[in-house]
Amino acid sequence: QVLSPIAVVSTQSTGVDNMDNDATGLKIAVGTFNKSKLEATEEALKLLFPNFKCTLLPVEVSSGVSPQPMSDTEAMSGAISRAKQAKATFEGADFALGIEGGVQYLVDRWFQACWVAVIDKQGSLGIGSSPRLELSSTIINQLQSGKELAQVVDEMTGQTDVRSGQGVMGILTNGLLPRKDSIRDGMIYAFARFISDKKYW
Repeated sequence: QVLSPIAVVSTQSTGVDNMDNDATGLKIAVGTFNKSKLEATEEALKLLFPNFKCTLLPVEVSSGVSPQPMSDTEAMSGAISRAKQAKATFEGADFALGIEGGVQYLVDRWFQACWVAVIDKQGSLGIGSSPRLELSSTIINQLQSGKELAQVVDEMTGQTDVRSGQGVMGILTNGLLPRKDSIRDGMIYAFARFISDKKYW
């Protein structure tokens, strides 16, 4: 299933743009229909390519991993899978994106993060992640029993579809850092190899 294209017109006067492209626009395939992920993508593109009109091409794809990734490796694989499928759906896209959230055990604590994969026309891959947010044993115990984080957060907050809005990141920071802002930052990291000087790569 494919959504209608979404136009992203930037009015930013600053930002990085060393793309070797004389066209007035960029086509960006995105392997999701999730509202917060698409909003994050729009915000990131306005910062990344201030001189371009970017058109989002959303498509619903499978992550190829479990509904609740329990490691960075699994979540990263899911993001890459989504980007590859988005690229296959929109072969003419300038970039294809995949975004996948997951949890990871580090030292003696659990953390949540979203991974972002970016693939350009030539097939080069960029990877980035959002900041990490610590999760309590109250939440993790429910994930380990088979629930998804989205389900747990909805049940604990009494809200519906929190992941399409502020997400657990927004809930646990009292709205200071909602999910879309965290994903936006991870997306900019994922684009680093495509916007910075090639000598670094």
